[in-house]
Amino acid sequence: MARGHVEWMQQAGFHVVAGCDVSPERRAALNHDFPEVQVFETLDSMISDAEFGLCTVVLPHNLHAPVAIQLSSAKRAVIVEKPMCISSAEADRMIDAARAHGVMLSVFQNRRWDGDFQTIHGLITSGEIGDPYSFEVCMGDFGGLGHTWRAYKDSSGGGMFDWGAHIVDWLLQMVPSKVDSVLGFHRHLAEHPETNEDHSHMIIRFESDAIADIQIGHLDAAPRNRWRILGTQGAIVQKSWGDIEVSVEHHGHVAKYEVHPPHSKWLSYYENVREHLTNGADLAVKPEESRRAISAIEASYRSEHSRKPEEPAYA
Repeated sequence: MARGHVEWMQQAGFHVVAGCDVSPERRAALNHDFPEVQVFETLDSMISDAEFGLCTVVLPHNLHAPVAIQLSSAKRAVIVEKPMCISSAEADRMIDAARAHGVMLSVFQNRRWDGDFQTIHGLITSGEIGDPYSFEVCMGDFGGLGHTWRAYKDSSGGGMFDWGAHIVDWLLQMVPSKVDSVLGFHRHLAEHPETNEDHSHMIIRFESDAIADIQIGHLDAAPRNRWRILGTQGAIVQKSWGDIEVSVEHHGHVAKYEVHPPHSKWLSYYENVREHLTNGADLAVKPEESRRAISAIEASYRSEHSRKPEEPAYA
């Protein structure tokens, strides 16, 4: 991911001057791949010895907040990989630090520019299926959690903080309503040493009464459709990562057609950041939006323990 960020920055017109990593192997890889970039072992040394105005944080989730706050305090603009952090309290501190020092803070919600999400979002906002009232999203596999830091709660925050950070962000973009409550089920079902859940399930009820049902599982031998959205005048289904099937009412019958989504344009995220920093364009991914997603996921974990719906800190 770090390599990808350097390349996207350069393609968007940024001059990448420095990088930092505690790992000797990754510092050597950075030096090999981008010999023009200064390489540092510590963040303190990079802040003091390199001249830069923007830094992207590509670290385990539990490190996003402290590193972003340190960079904001040093008056550097900050981008953090998703998820923004792993609690609403951390998000508050990150936003407060950026505001206090007058610098930009944003989250790399690159999948807002996924071709299929853009297509589905466009179909909904155009009214193609009427008023959407039910959203089902599934990211399932039968391959296990893996053995990296992403599989452990202390570094990742939990299974829903990974893909869930994208999914909840998508839903908050598509449903123009505040979140009323969140119900969460986060289960460690199979025998494995990893501390993350192998099945996570959250249900969001919006004040508009729309319902979103999200499942992320690693025990899904027969996963559901990736998207199933029901509206008052039709439906949208995406079975996997390919074409999108749209069903609409037509003279008392159901007519179906398929839409082939365009290529994703993740570079657009960095192009927007460039325009924001240089020309004052509106920032596409605002930190308050990402904080809403974090607070919803956080509420789902509280619900797992309370066994009842919970209100998010930021609706």
